Amino acid sequence: MPQHHRVRRRARVPLQLLALAALLALTAQVGAQQTFRGFATAYTWPGEKNSKLAGGFNACQFGRLSPYYETYFAALNTAQYEDSLCGRCAAVRGTGSRATGKTVVVMIVDECATCSYGDLDFTTKGANDITGYAFDHQPIEWSWTSCANPVPPRVAFRDYAGAAQLVAKARGLGYNVNMETMFADLTQTGGIVPVPRGPVATANLAISVAQNKNAAAVVAANAARAKQGAAAAAQQVATQKKQAAAALAANKAVAPAALQQAQQAATAAATAAQQAQQAASAAVAAASAAQKAAAAAAQDARAKTAAAETWMAQERQRKRQAAATAAAKADAQRKAEAAAAQRRAAIAAMQKATATVRASPPPPPRALPPPPVANGVPPPMPPPTMPPPPPWPPMTDADLQSLMLAQAELDGVAADLAAMMTPPGAPAPPSPPMMARLAAYLEAQAAMHAAGNLTAPAPAPPPVAEIAPPPLAQPPPPLAQQQVRAQSMQQGRAQVTQQQQQQVRAQARPQQALPPQ
Repeated sequence: MPQHHRVRRRARVPLQLLALAALLALTAQVGAQQTFRGFATAYTWPGEKNSKLAGGFNACQFGRLSPYYETYFAALNTAQYEDSLCGRCAAVRGTGSRATGKTVVVMIVDECATCSYGDLDFTTKGANDITGYAFDHQPIEWSWTSCANPVPPRVAFRDYAGAAQLVAKARGLGYNVNMETMFADLTQTGGIVPVPRGPVATANLAISVAQNKNAAAVVAANAARAKQGAAAAAQQVATQKKQAAAALAANKAVAPAALQQAQQAATAAATAAQQAQQAASAAVAAASAAQKAAAAAAQDARAKTAAAETWMAQERQRKRQAAATAAAKADAQRKAEAAAAQRRAAIAAMQKATATVRASPPPPPRALPPPPVANGVPPPMPPPTMPPPPPWPPMTDADLQSLMLAQAELDGVAADLAAMMTPPGAPAPPSPPMMARLAAYLEAQAAMHAAGNLTAPAPAPPPVAEIAPPPLAQPPPPLAQQQVRAQSMQQGRAQVTQQQQQQVRAQARPQQALPPQ
């Protein structure tokens, strides 16, 4: 058991000190119950007890008070004022015709030199809450009371995790308050009393309760010691009076009345000593109960502190996991955004390349083939000379894009050449990219034939000798094959005779006569 929890007995206490303590207690009790009557006035605004309107700094030299007493303070009249009354509280009630009927507790912080005995000078709000007037001379009655305001009934409660933050904030602003004072002030002003909630706030409240019970146990122990001392002193007085009565009884010269009075005094002293001993025993029992309650509260505070520490560790772990999850989610989102940006960039590059191809100038017009020779057989064309292609490098995205553009251009050239070499009457199958054009052309020819514009289907043109490309040392890549194909088609086009072209034109326009040979 801690040293301050133990109840120690004192051998003797002087009777003069006991009498003085009893006299002071009786005086304080009578003073607390005394009711004063006077008048109420107002001399300053709430929170301005040190303002020029209030006469400068207050007589009690008080700085910041708790929020409640910053509004409800008063100046005591000079006849009753003394420095020892600074900080005492008075319960004031108005007795005028417009009095509110409420009892308001105010703190004495100043002196009113113009007030009469029993008068109090309030703030405007204090005077209004008591008398119903803010700037008038109204009758009141008041008495001294404790500044530790009890919680009145029907107070609104609200759950508030970490009520100590209110006290810490108030202390940061200069208010000298603690948790109990803050709760009492809120109840006096009709505010909302915060109730701690959560493991940490519950542990803080348990620690505060344990400290309060520990202080109560110390007070009870001190009271028990005092009562034990008083009992010992009473027992000593009883013994002395008993001895004095015995001495008187042994003395034959003492009158019987004096002897009887001494015996009665001894009996009364013995009775008082017995009562003091019983009171001391009760005080010791109360101190023991208070110590047990303090020990239980301390154990409860330790358990709740451990629970709060466990909860805080779990909260830290949960927050770390939440932070890791959020970081992973943010990383995945960044990767998704980067992939989407790459896709958008690829699409934009493809659109730009397509627009560049469409905006490129058309190829130059091709020259007519040379006239045929006298016997009608064109001389053979010399085989084209082509160096062996270099080894094909690894294909990249840029190479693939260039190859696609070149393929599209070669397909366009092949389609133009096929259109020029195919007579309208006997269409030759075009290249696969022109199947739609062939279908439309055949439908147009069938319609013209049904309308009578064409008497007979046009004869097929004479076959054109196709010169095969020279053998290559190795299979050409796709681009080289397209180049060979285009070169071969250009050679075949050069072999078309002028007479065949005239026949094609004549077949396309049957209503016109052929020109003379």
